[in-house]
Amino acid sequence: MIQAPTLVASKDISPGGTFTLSWATSQSDNPRFALEEAGVNDFSDAETLYSGGANSFTVYGRNPGDYFYRVRVFVGGEFSDWSNGVGVRVGEAMRWVTEDPDDTSTQENFSADVLLAVQRSVLRMCAARGDLVCLLSLPAHYREDSAIAHVELLKSDVRSLISRVSPLTSGEVNDFTYGALFHPWLIGREDDADRLTCMPPCGAVAGLFADRALSRGAWIAPANQPMRGVISLEPPINPARRFDLQETRINLVRQEPRGFLVLDAETLSDDPDLVQMNVRRLLILLRRQALRLGATYVFEPNSPAFRRSVDRGFTQMLDGMFERGAFAGATPASAYQVVVGDSLNTPQSVDQGRFIVELKVAPSLPMTFLTIRLVQTSDRSLATEVR
Repeated sequence: MIQAPTLVASKDISPGGTFTLSWATSQSDNPRFALEEAGVNDFSDAETLYSGGANSFTVYGRNPGDYFYRVRVFVGGEFSDWSNGVGVRVGEAMRWVTEDPDDTSTQENFSADVLLAVQRSVLRMCAARGDLVCLLSLPAHYREDSAIAHVELLKSDVRSLISRVSPLTSGEVNDFTYGALFHPWLIGREDDADRLTCMPPCGAVAGLFADRALSRGAWIAPANQPMRGVISLEPPINPARRFDLQETRINLVRQEPRGFLVLDAETLSDDPDLVQMNVRRLLILLRRQALRLGATYVFEPNSPAFRRSVDRGFTQMLDGMFERGAFAGATPASAYQVVVGDSLNTPQSVDQGRFIVELKVAPSLPMTFLTIRLVQTSDRSLATEVR
């Protein structure tokens, strides 16, 4: 039996995709060799690259990619088994590099006071408007302990000597449902750039939010969706600390077999009913829809027929959202309620020219309702959340 040869590849691969394969055999009676090249490691697409008596072969001009090689020896009319398979990876002629700013100068120019002030202010603004959410990021040099300490300070109601903006008080705890924080930063390549860029994750996450809302609806959690163009993270997060960060309501970008993705989309709130960002966005959408539909009833007289018309109009609106999967529950009765009865619209309220509609929806668990109250007066509409 003829022994199979041993195949090796040179370690030096030129930028133009040139390298040398060589093999050794114990046969001395005018052996001849057949060298095959394939694009997959099972050699299902193998083609003969060389046939002759030499013990080496130089491959020229291969494009970037992976190539696989094997060789066998022929002596007379007999031949050996295939040799060991060898894989060669040809890389790009231009290597990607990242900008390496001076970490010391970056941290010296950074102000924790300014970051805290901006994030507190933007949370207040989103909550005051009622129709916005904010996606927040941390500095790139923040490791696990620094990230946790920042969130604890952001959510603390104790006034800090270094803070320019007063902390959110216990009466503003609902403001944390309008913000979500993501970390670490992303390293990726822009489509028209030759260098890798390190960027905060909030921009990429905003793109995921928009894509998920357009394709499936704002009430679907924008998580577990791979990010395109991301190749690494900065700083690397210790897997043993992931739970600590998640308990602090920091949404981590993680490297998984499917790619780089965020497995959570939680707000900064500790309220179990409003901890999910998709719940907050559903309530924002519902508020907008209620104000839009409520404007059509401004000049209608308050009568039983009017109340039935309002009930029917809002029920149709919620029916459409229920059919698209916006609410939990198998039936409309367990998913939402429209309340326009005398318990809300008392004679005193009617005399003041007001008409109140309550929309109770179950975005997370059936029969666990969150309430949007629409108050319609002769001159304006107001939609608020009621707990």
